[in-house]
Amino acid sequence: MANLFTLSSHHPYFVPEVWRSKMKNGPHPICKSIYYGDMSLRKFFQQAKKEPWFNKTLFVIVADHTPSSNSEIYNQRTEMYRIPIAFYDPSGKLPRKREKAIFQQIDIMPTVLDLLNIKADYYSIGNSYFSKEPREAVTYLEGSYYYFQNDKLLVFSNDKIVNLFDFTIKTKNPTNLLPEKKAEAEKMATRLKAIIQRYNHDLIHNQTIVR
Repeated sequence: MANLFTLSSHHPYFVPEVWRSKMKNGPHPICKSIYYGDMSLRKFFQQAKKEPWFNKTLFVIVADHTPSSNSEIYNQRTEMYRIPIAFYDPSGKLPRKREKAIFQQIDIMPTVLDLLNIKADYYSIGNSYFSKEPREAVTYLEGSYYYFQNDKLLVFSNDKIVNLFDFTIKTKNPTNLLPEKKAEAEKMATRLKAIIQRYNHDLIHNQTIVR
């Protein structure tokens, strides 16, 4: 296993001086660094294809969160976690498909284990893509939890439900559905609190491994 962590498309959008004049500009400072990141990824795969391990390797490409944007829509909490996660199998054994679904970074490891047909006990809060468990995702930012389930986003802060949004609707002014869907929000909050409690307990007691 190998891991490559890139930061060129994150603020301050650094591009090596030798490449700066060759990269395209755009309406936002991030554009040049995104162009550089795309070029770097292209060069990586051009080189990787020459290696004997290429056709026997599963590549996983994933972002952290959406980047800075001039768009009012993509600066919303309902959109800033909408990222691509790509599994690429050069051998072609993994069928090609594109899907919009709730999936997060902590789901990658269980999914890879399933794809490699590795049967073993492991510790993970996430679920495999192939799991029959309900799709869900949790993020945390500046004192608030954001819990995704089905087509809803629950905002939870200071042990209270703050908002409930339909994250499938793209808008710069998302409607708070909490008043009309309080029961659904409370059910989601119960699940979220269980996840938080279990993770905090295991972390405090050093139980985030399989013994």
